[in-house]
Amino acid sequence: MKLAGSTGSFDTERWLVNAKLSGLIESNGWSIRPAVSIAYFEETQESYTDSLTNPHPRTDVLTGRSAVWPNVLLRCGQGQWHDHPPDLRGQWCMEL
Repeated sequence: MKLAGSTGSFDTERWLVNAKLSGLIESNGWSIRPAVSIAYFEETQESYTDSLTNPHPRTDVLTGRSAVWPNVLLRCGQGQWHDHPPDLRGQWCMEL
């Protein structure tokens, strides 16, 4: 890294985790597909001292998100599916 006449280098590490789980429940012509997802991101930058002896502390960034929602379908007539999206959806974002 070079900034205003100084140089330096540091180690960094990043993690990203993303997962989704969904299911299927069918009964009496109704199909409900519940789902949940999570995401997590973490980055660590180790501390270092640049060429002008300026110390730079370690920094950590952590963030995540989770969501839960259903998908509701109704089978009508000739076996066609009609989508009935509910107004129910939850999402939670976090900064650690």
